[in-house]
Amino acid sequence: MTVAVRNLTIRGVKGQPHFDCGGITLQSDKACLVLAADGITLENLDISGAQISESAGANGACIRNEPNMSFTLRGIICHASQAGVMSEGGTILVENSEFFDNGWGGAAHNVSFGGDCTLVVRGSIFRDGDLVAEGQMRFGIANAEDVMPGRK
Repeated sequence: MTVAVRNLTIRGVKGQPHFDCGGITLQSDKACLVLAADGITLENLDISGAQISESAGANGACIRNEPNMSFTLRGIICHASQAGVMSEGGTILVENSEFFDNGWGGAAHNVSFGGDCTLVVRGSIFRDGDLVAEGQMRFGIANAEDVMPGRK
């Protein structure tokens, strides 16, 4: 699904909704949720099952932004996917979220914050990525503040 409304908040209420992307075709061969507008906030969601073919890059993500689109993740769980989050620039805030059992196959990562982005991480857990030695967390960023990932 592509989210293309500026400053939109998508919030799970009365429990934590699960976006199970297993077995479906991901939006533009990118992600379960493609953030295509600035200022999107995702809160209290569980996202899993993102996978694309080897020929498409083998890096299907739970969440991916379009270049330089800023976003916030609060209380998000991303798991059981080729990649948890893949970003390409923007200002990114990650709070009280958990990323695990991602990074299997191809060029995938548990999380990958790339491009010219500013990243703030607070109270979040990054664990059990399958590519622990290479690329579980890739922070190719220009400006990182308050990166406190909790446990690795």
